[in-house]
Amino acid sequence: MWIIDMKKQSFVFAGLITVIAFAIGATVGSSYILKKHEDHPFTSPEKSPDYTFINPLYEQVENKPLLTREVEELKSAIESATTEAVSEKIIDYGSVYYRDLNNGPWFSVGDEHSFKPASLFKVPIMIGFFKIAETNPEILEKKVTYSTPYENVAQHLVDSSTTTIEVGKTYTINELIEYMIIYSDNLAAYLLLENIDPLIVVQVFEDLGIPSKEDTEALEGFGPRTYASYLRILYNSTYLNPEYSEKALEILSRSTFNHGMRSVLIPGVKAGLKYGIAIEPSGKKQLHECGIIYWQEYRPHVLCIMTTGNDYEQMATYITDVTQLVQAAILK
Repeated sequence: MWIIDMKKQSFVFAGLITVIAFAIGATVGSSYILKKHEDHPFTSPEKSPDYTFINPLYEQVENKPLLTREVEELKSAIESATTEAVSEKIIDYGSVYYRDLNNGPWFSVGDEHSFKPASLFKVPIMIGFFKIAETNPEILEKKVTYSTPYENVAQHLVDSSTTTIEVGKTYTINELIEYMIIYSDNLAAYLLLENIDPLIVVQVFEDLGIPSKEDTEALEGFGPRTYASYLRILYNSTYLNPEYSEKALEILSRSTFNHGMRSVLIPGVKAGLKYGIAIEPSGKKQLHECGIIYWQEYRPHVLCIMTTGNDYEQMATYITDVTQLVQAAILK
């Protein structure tokens, strides 16, 4: 059963990002440079023994799809499942991005569709705080009191993700990050954004290639392939250092959204996942889930699924169906 509280839905989380992070209209010099993936051969897929969720020893490129026969068959199966879900009105449309993080085979389905990232944008906010922590780790222990209730805040509390910060209580920045990511708590996100230099948020968004509020079409035109690039940046530790890349994915591994991918993963499989919910002005709904799933030792995969439709529960069944297709293909 879904329990969804949409308070003042017109002020959605994407609006929070553009209003707070970009309202100053500032431009700053690039103090943090994103390492770009140049065209060169893959390095060794051997995983570093020091980390659970990342592999900074392994760098990838995003050239044309490298599809094996098995991956071609998986793509075809997902295309068929998508066509069937649309015909049965489970979704209006959907888009999927898949990538094997070890040897690079990848594909996209439904690239022509675009979506609102919604709460998926909470991951770049976390990245911003961890970028600060690389040189100032004390920031994560800074204490902040949630003293005055926020008005006009859209809360997307779904079933098991009903934990939120409480008025009058004090939290560390690290605790607020966990509330924001694990429970997708918008109140924690607001409080975090009040306690970070907006220029840093602007810089992180620029470094990651996230468009500004002036580029409205691009901001509302995200797809799974674009978002998956942020997850790969964490996996390869090409923006944050290994310590904080690992920490970010570990926090994502504790997300409590259990209606999508996590509900069908076999026991013991780790996954760093984030979901997002949005409602369009027309009333159409969007439900997304993206993450890195560690089905086998040294076999991590990016899977990002975005949907538009009328019913969250039905849209979630499409996400689980696609996840099961990928899981079966990998483990057969």
